[in-house]
Amino acid sequence: EEKGIDMRTEFEQEDLYALAARDGIEQVLINLLDNAIRFTPSGGQITLSIRERDRKTLAVTVRDNGIGVLPGDEEKIFDRFYTGKQAHSSGEGIGLGLAICKTILQRHGHGIRLLQDGPGAAFEFTLDRADKPGGKANAD
Repeated sequence: EEKGIDMRTEFEQEDLYALAARDGIEQVLINLLDNAIRFTPSGGQITLSIRERDRKTLAVTVRDNGIGVLPGDEEKIFDRFYTGKQAHSSGEGIGLGLAICKTILQRHGHGIRLLQDGPGAAFEFTLDRADKPGGKANAD
C-alpha cells in the first residue's frame, strides 16, 4: 500500500493443491514477494500466478516490473550471501533469501529459476500436484 504497488493473482483453476510442507513454501513465497516489493518502484505491479504445468506438477511464478536482475548476476543470485551489483543491492539484507528458497525447494525435490522473459524479475518454482487438500501426489 505504501508504495502503491498493484498486487495481482492469477490462478489457472480455482482448486489446485500441492504436496508440500506448508511452512517451507510459505517462507519461499514471503521471500519472493518481499524481494518483489523491495525492488519494484512506487506504482509498479507484482503478480503471483499458479498454473498446472502438467498433470503432476504445479508452477508458481512471482513476477514484478521492478529493476530486474542485472546482467552478470543471473548465475549467482541463488548463492548464499550474494547480494548483487549496484542497483540490485540496496544495502538491505545479506543475500540469503533466494538461497533459502532454493534449499527449501530442493528438499521438495524441485527447484527455482529466474525467467528471462520481460522487464523486471520473474521467479518460477515447481511443486508436486496433490489430488486434494492433504492428499497424495496426483498419479495421473
